[in-house]
Amino acid sequence: MKKLYRIILVFLVFLQITTMCYGASEEILQSQSDMLNIKEFVNQANKYTEESFDGLDAGALLKEAIQGNIDNQTILQKIGKLFGKEIKDTLRTIRNYYCYYCYS
Repeated sequence: MKKLYRIILVFLVFLQITTMCYGASEEILQSQSDMLNIKEFVNQANKYTEESFDGLDAGALLKEAIQGNIDNQTILQKIGKLFGKEIKDTLRTIRNYYCYYCYS
C-alpha cells in the first residue's frame, strides 16, 4: 500500500512540474519577443517584401517557422517567380543592347 502512495505522490509532483514549465516557456517567449522587438521586425519585413512577394506575411511565416510548420513549396514558388522575372528582364536588356549597338 505504501508503494502505491509513493507512486501517486511522485506522479503528482511530476504533474506539477510540467504545468509550471509550460507557463514559464510562454512568459519567456513573450519577454524575448518584446526584448528583440519582433513586432517591428515583422512590420519592416512586410514593408520591404510587399512589392516582391505578393501575399507573403512575414509574421505568419515567422510563427510557422517557430512551430516547425514551414510550407517550403509556396516559398520556393514565390522565389522562383521572382528570379524568373528578373532573368527574363536581364535577357531582354541584353538582347536589346546587342540589337541596337552591335549591328550598327
